[in-house]
Amino acid sequence: MTEIDYTSLKTPLAELISKEPTQVFLIHGEEMLVKEAFRTVLDALLPDAAQSLNFEVFDGAETDMAEVVERINTYSLTAGNKVVALTDARLFLSGQDLTGLLKKSADAVAADDMYSGARHLLSALGISGLAFEDLTGANREKGLKRLGVDPSESEWVERVVTYCQERQLQIPSKQDADALLESTLEKGLPSGNHLLVTTEQVDRRRRLYTVIKQRGTVIDCAVPKGERHADRKVQEAVTRRQMAAILDRAGKTIAPRAAQRLLEMIGFDLRTTAGNLEKLIDYTGSRTEIGEDDVKQVLRRTKKDPIFEFTSALTDRDLDGALFFLDSLLSEGVLSHPLQLVGAAANQLRKLILLKEFAESPEGRQWDPQMNFNTFKSRILPAMQAYDRRLLSRLESWRGKTTADAPAQTGASKKKPAGKGKAKKSIKTDLRMVANPNNPYPIFKLLRKTERFSLRELTAGLRQVARCDLRIKKGGGDPRLILEQTVIALCVRAEAQETPYRKPEAR
Repeated sequence: MTEIDYTSLKTPLAELISKEPTQVFLIHGEEMLVKEAFRTVLDALLPDAAQSLNFEVFDGAETDMAEVVERINTYSLTAGNKVVALTDARLFLSGQDLTGLLKKSADAVAADDMYSGARHLLSALGISGLAFEDLTGANREKGLKRLGVDPSESEWVERVVTYCQERQLQIPSKQDADALLESTLEKGLPSGNHLLVTTEQVDRRRRLYTVIKQRGTVIDCAVPKGERHADRKVQEAVTRRQMAAILDRAGKTIAPRAAQRLLEMIGFDLRTTAGNLEKLIDYTGSRTEIGEDDVKQVLRRTKKDPIFEFTSALTDRDLDGALFFLDSLLSEGVLSHPLQLVGAAANQLRKLILLKEFAESPEGRQWDPQMNFNTFKSRILPAMQAYDRRLLSRLESWRGKTTADAPAQTGASKKKPAGKGKAKKSIKTDLRMVANPNNPYPIFKLLRKTERFSLRELTAGLRQVARCDLRIKKGGGDPRLILEQTVIALCVRAEAQETPYRKPEAR
């Protein structure tokens, strides 16, 4: 029938229910948004008074689909609509989702949320076809390996299995729940009966999705999870909408600087944002506006900083920012080893050197850091692509000379010449400036950043990073201190290197 976005849910939904007898709703995406959309749909279908009698909810992580289908096909005992809900359904999960489910289960157990830990592990067992008996006794080690869990780090699995067995929780059947639901929907539901399905993710290629979309309504509550500029812009807009709704209900407002600080401290996490806003609402009491000082006093930083935040500050020569993100990444357990930061810094400097050489070459003479993005795309991007092609041609030429100069092989080790018409392997290199011409904005931003450095500073900086890498690998001191010294050397201009270092204030 239709697919709608959660942002325009209320108006189209009212029209949809009045004009067409939509009986199936699939709501997928961000957890908090899914819950809001679910409540909106339920309230539209059933008044509060009827929900105690005509509403049944099943947990998708524990319920057999046959039971859900049976209830969908049963008429209500009272007049009016009947709603059956299958929440957190695992209909679209596959073996590729095992790692994510296991991580969610382990994280939930670490947070002492055994219920959530059990739900995710039950789904993982359902996908893998394992039983509780496969994770205990003599079968334990073999079963854990099949599941993809290191036996030496499986204490959390044992806790969850015990929790499930004590409460007699069932592993979802591996029978084809999709096919059962598909056939039920194709036959049609009894008049007045409605099915609400919620899930975190969907696979639009699956036939079940097509059947639901054809016979019902799909409500898309998905928010991009990436770290691209466009993704982060959507995430911030969604978070601000959620903040505005919560504050409006409480009769409060928040100062722009306070809102920005809150976003920086939390990142994209709607549940945490909602909880922290409730704390601020309680803290401010009768005051109607939440200020920046309130945020500083009440909240603590929970945002996990991606490495690109560190490299972005580094290439901005923002010393305070680079040291802040360095400390944050090393303290929060985001990295498996400090050398990840060394590698990220080296890669960024190599890109800057390439771009700086282009900007100072005859091909880059039209580049002006004041030009806008559209001018860059029309004038500079083609020149950069031509520069890349010449580089690849030069590398091909060098490879040809190296092959020609190589000593001839004799005997059994002599390789057969390539057959006629066989294409040569293309040169693989990360030295191209325009690796993805369909997304040139990051290249534009990075080219602008080259104006903050001379070519001499960039090459010296790369040598500095190489020394940092060697010192950490040799165990030549505290990796954090070595990295801080390197960051200072990269961010502080050569003429200002003698300025004494001041530790930045905590953000």
